Amino acid sequence: MNYIPTRRIFLASLAFAALVLVLLAGCALDPVEPTPTPPPPTPTPLPRGGNLTIRMAEDVPELRPW
Repeated sequence: MNYIPTRRIFLASLAFAALVLVLLAGCALDPVEPTPTPPPPTPTPLPRGGNLTIRMAEDVPELRPW
């Protein structure tokens, strides 16, 4: 008699049962506490209002914005 098909089915079902067992054991574990991280830095407040002065080394002979 040849028991190879029966052996393959047995090994496949054994592997599937082991996979299910590992999956259930992994789901049953308590979750790991996350490591505490420092809070993100707060943005630096930008100054509002005021005058912006731009100085150039030389006078502009002709301003062509296009």
